[in-house]
Amino acid sequence: LARRDFSVNAMAFPLHTWAAGRLLDPFGGKADLQRGLIRVLHEKSFIDDATRIMRAVRYEQRLGFRIEKETLAQLQDAINQGYLATISGDRIRHELERIFHEERPDLALQRAGQLGILAAVHPSLGHPVGVLPHFDPDYIGAPGEGIEPLAYLACLVHHLSPEEGESVAHRLNLPRPWAEVVR
Repeated sequence: LARRDFSVNAMAFPLHTWAAGRLLDPFGGKADLQRGLIRVLHEKSFIDDATRIMRAVRYEQRLGFRIEKETLAQLQDAINQGYLATISGDRIRHELERIFHEERPDLALQRAGQLGILAAVHPSLGHPVGVLPHFDPDYIGAPGEGIEPLAYLACLVHHLSPEEGESVAHRLNLPRPWAEVVR
């Protein structure tokens, strides 16, 4: 449990019959669930795995929670220290894909833009003027409505120059269908 990402994901029920029904909650996940908080387990959590930065925003928006104050400060510090640059393009693309498949990817993408996460992924994604309004689900729909999740990628990159698009495609090691959307 100590190796998990957030307190709300660090709870378990023992499989032993003698302990059945006893919640193992060494990090206060139940209380965080009740308070609607996303909280890391330790101060080096985002350093250990910077993809947790994107996951924190995804969970926050999916659950209607908020990132706990100290966790948010640690998240911002990890962004400022450049820890997302240490993550492979494949892993970042995988986290983006998970966001694109959320019921409301627009919320997580907007929050990621506000917090500087998108700019940390690639500098050309850090200028969302004219981009974020296109995340209106009435405009492109939601993935559950048959809308291709890559429509959200198109909204993220539609303002890029060809050079910036190629740089994003290279940074994220995009497979052909994704790269074609960016181009």
